[in-house]
Amino acid sequence: MTETTKKPFYRRRRVWAIVILILLAYFCLVPSRTRISPETTGITGPLTADGKVDYFAAFEKLYIDKLSPPEDNGLRYMIAACGPSILEQMALVEEIPWEEMPTNENNNWFRTRWIPLCEHMLIDPYQKPMFYDSRSFLYAMTTLKRKQKEATDGPDYIVDGKYDAQKHTDSLSDSYSYGQNLFEKLTKASWMMEDEPEAAKWLKERSPVLDYLGECVRKPNYVCYRWPSGSVIAILLPDVQASREFARDMKVRVAERVGRGDLDGAWYDVMTIKHLASHLKSDSILVTNLVGNAIDGMANESAQLILTFGQPTEEQLTRYLQELNALPHTNPFSLSLTTERMMIYQIVQQFKAGYATYFYNEMKDVSHPGKEYLAKIVTLSYLPFDTNIAGERLAELFGEFGLKDFTLDQHQGSNPVLRRQYVDRIEEAGAKLREKLAQSQLHRVPLIRTRSKLLAEYIFAYMTSAWSGPHQMFDRDEASNEMLKIALALEHEKLTRGEYPANLDALVPTYFLMTPLDPYTGRMSFVYKLTPNGEHPFVLYSLGPNAKDDGGLPLEKSGSSADYDVVFWK
Repeated sequence: MTETTKKPFYRRRRVWAIVILILLAYFCLVPSRTRISPETTGITGPLTADGKVDYFAAFEKLYIDKLSPPEDNGLRYMIAACGPSILEQMALVEEIPWEEMPTNENNNWFRTRWIPLCEHMLIDPYQKPMFYDSRSFLYAMTTLKRKQKEATDGPDYIVDGKYDAQKHTDSLSDSYSYGQNLFEKLTKASWMMEDEPEAAKWLKERSPVLDYLGECVRKPNYVCYRWPSGSVIAILLPDVQASREFARDMKVRVAERVGRGDLDGAWYDVMTIKHLASHLKSDSILVTNLVGNAIDGMANESAQLILTFGQPTEEQLTRYLQELNALPHTNPFSLSLTTERMMIYQIVQQFKAGYATYFYNEMKDVSHPGKEYLAKIVTLSYLPFDTNIAGERLAELFGEFGLKDFTLDQHQGSNPVLRRQYVDRIEEAGAKLREKLAQSQLHRVPLIRTRSKLLAEYIFAYMTSAWSGPHQMFDRDEASNEMLKIALALEHEKLTRGEYPANLDALVPTYFLMTPLDPYTGRMSFVYKLTPNGEHPFVLYSLGPNAKDDGGLPLEKSGSSADYDVVFWK
């Protein structure tokens, strides 16, 4: 009988199979212990006790010095008068009277939000704010109209004695349309108090708050303390949406003041809207920048009412143009994209299955061009991934998007061509990334290195897919602002010389150092044509994003956001 030779352990198949399984488990499941390092993110601090980057503290350093001195902060006065969250307070005050808020055991908002905010911004937390609802008038008018109709004809949602849910929904929709149409009527043309007595009554009650807003937005700063939520993505300027309501209400008063011939009062309100927009456009959150641009557009629409329905004098036109030129220069996105970068890194730093699911639930209903990636992000978050590898991939992506050093000033200055080139690079890099992600399949990423990179790409694609939009909106806003100045100059020329000039070159050097250039081209002037037989004596518009003359075809009629002209008068 031959004795079987015993193999060394390192030559046994079972041993090597176990080793291979261990290595596979390590490379597929075990992340590194390192966090996203300051060297990877480009943010060197401050750091938390465990060595992680404190992104909230880093964000706070971007603006915290603006809170001092408090007397220069216009938003501080607005919060003291109206509270930190108009919409939130309106919901609360219906259930809890203000006098009971400090002691009401169910009122967590007062203890955790209101008091810390007041302490930080030197406000008395027990001083009752002026609660108000900027849509209250329209709501009251629609309710009154519906009740009047029901009193005359009966409820139209009761059919043969039975309740019809669909007809009730249609009835409410009709009431909402009535309110919207009424708002359009009160803002698109001048009106007299005797023509709209209910609106005049509401406006008289609302005017003290609007007057106070005019004082507040003219302060040098308009900055609010952010609650240390631990997450940069949760930080938004309080009442940024309520700022829209302020602007909407101010538009109503502009139209009323034009109707009674108070053009200076109307222009003061226009400039109030513009000052508010300027503060929001300079904020360090991208969403706030977008709202600021939208509000600036409201100001330009209101200014057109003054030129269309009023008859400003030479002195007034000169003064209005000077006030526009004296507005502080807005450098949008100089801080906001840095904040977006912090948000992305913090998401990767914090991303675990629970946080990913929360993020998905919060964002899935938001209209966002990158939301198709959310479900895939959640799927990947249930698997181990290496935060350091993800951070390195993010740094590479920022470089590919032209954001490696995050020095954006050269793209946000007075040269619109550089700004357009910058936006084009973002869009091109984003298109390449989205094309790559569309071809990737999750079951092909077993290795933790590949999976970590893919997760970073999905998060980056979601967070950056909307970056070009704000820049395009800023270009539109810049074009509208420049055309407002041109229109004021043209009206002044008409009063002083008896006729409108034949071209915009005639405005140099009296009104402009050089012929105003369309920001969408950077080299061509706006389209300006005399139209003696038209609705207006001239047409004035920008070539828009496609930099082509589409005959003054506005966005709502062109059908494509890439093919329209930005119209001032047509």
